Amino acid sequence: MPINHLPSAQQLAAVIQAAQRVAPAAAAVARNLDLLAMRARLTAEIAERYVAPMLAIARIAERAVVTGSAAAAITASRSIADRLERNTAFIRNLPTYNKVTHDHD
Repeated sequence: MPINHLPSAQQLAAVIQAAQRVAPAAAAVARNLDLLAMRARLTAEIAERYVAPMLAIARIAERAVVTGSAAAAITASRSIADRLERNTAFIRNLPTYNKVTHDHD
């Protein structure tokens, strides 16, 4: 770059001051993005571990109802209720879940 196109000391100082003013906001945005990513990972993990098996049980219950097997439908319904209770208790006790969903809202 030719010397006559270099920024002046005042211009450099102004740029540095502007960067210093923007830095805290940029850090806050980065923290929020990290938090969103953590929430997304946690949601995906919960869906994979807890929702998918319940959907499979619900499909079994649905098939049992369609085929007229009351005993199978009742068993599947009880299984869904039990799993829901366990999953809800487990998820609520996850430190990550509580931190992500409650500390920063």
